[in-house]
Amino acid sequence: MYLLYILLSAFVVTAIKRNPLLEPVKKLEIEVHAVIKEALAKIRHPLTDGEQKYKEFRTIIEAERKLYEMIKGIWDTHGYTHRELYVELGATIEVMKSLEGVEGKDFLTRMCKVRDILRKIRLCRHTLTLDHIVDFFHTYEHLHTYTWKLKEQLRKFLHPEQVHVIEKPDLVWPIN
Repeated sequence: MYLLYILLSAFVVTAIKRNPLLEPVKKLEIEVHAVIKEALAKIRHPLTDGEQKYKEFRTIIEAERKLYEMIKGIWDTHGYTHRELYVELGATIEVMKSLEGVEGKDFLTRMCKVRDILRKIRLCRHTLTLDHIVDFFHTYEHLHTYTWKLKEQLRKFLHPEQVHVIEKPDLVWPIN
């Protein structure tokens, strides 16, 4: 019985062998994950102010964008197997590029955009993981919730007349 389990496990491991064209993606993915871990360490620090957090989130988004553009470039050159995944990847890259459009806006608008982009990244990362293109690290699961853990943290960045904005249900982000 144990021998059957070993043989079956070996078969499954060789069946999901990574595409050799995606080896540069794997190397870049490791670098991106290191960038994310470093940025999250700065974001979680209690003395980090809102603007610095925004810069770190931009760093995370730019690193992910490089990774996704590399995958899309490989697929453009060598072809892709799932049209839906290709379209989703392209849409995610476009959403990441849209962050540049809110650069001159107020802090709340920029952080809302960051939250939406991080959610889109997480969903795309799930899909890419299911097709064994990239790995899904635990840091991606709640990455978008680091924008603000509590509404009180957001209050210190707003003027008193803007505080009512965070009471809207669509702008209150999950803590878990």
